[in-house]
Amino acid sequence: MENTIETQPHLVWELVRLADMRETVVCSVEQTLEDYEIDGRGDALANLLPLELLDSANDHGEWHEEGLLFEHEGQQYLVRCRQVAAGGESPHCDPIPEPLSLGCGIRIDAVSDRMEGPTWYVGIYDGETGDWLGEVPIRCDPTRAPALVESLVDQILRIYPEDRLPIGRAELARRIRMVFESVREGDPRPYPEIEREGI
Repeated sequence: MENTIETQPHLVWELVRLADMRETVVCSVEQTLEDYEIDGRGDALANLLPLELLDSANDHGEWHEEGLLFEHEGQQYLVRCRQVAAGGESPHCDPIPEPLSLGCGIRIDAVSDRMEGPTWYVGIYDGETGDWLGEVPIRCDPTRAPALVESLVDQILRIYPEDRLPIGRAELARRIRMVFESVREGDPRPYPEIEREGI
């Protein structure tokens, strides 16, 4: 029985601090699916949240699709949960967790909703201010689907005005492909850095 519990898929609960468009994982705890079925999420949250955050989470926390969102001393926190396959590998990771520059006034990231049959979201950000402008949902990991880049460019340009773009569509697609390639190689980098290195 012990061996079954160790090797079954389990849940990783993460406490994330949201600040300046970035997420910082503060701490995390693991829970087997069996434990979740017996104790629910309350036990995981009790083990995850530091005592000083418990009241804020209980009194002001709201559950959204992303998880439990709450504020404490002016900081926003998110408690989210992801399933991890047996062996410790996450089946739904975030290919580009932090926005990367395309060197043309646009930054993009790519994150999964971590659900069963996940949707990935390519986030579009203003390259100068870092402001979130919108997102493009995709039914597969965009970094592993080069054929989707052209349609991704079309959707990006519905969010980011084409007249503000200092490069053409073909060049934008090329830069996205280069960033996605760096992700597939396991070393996500912004376009300017890739170009400087002559890759």
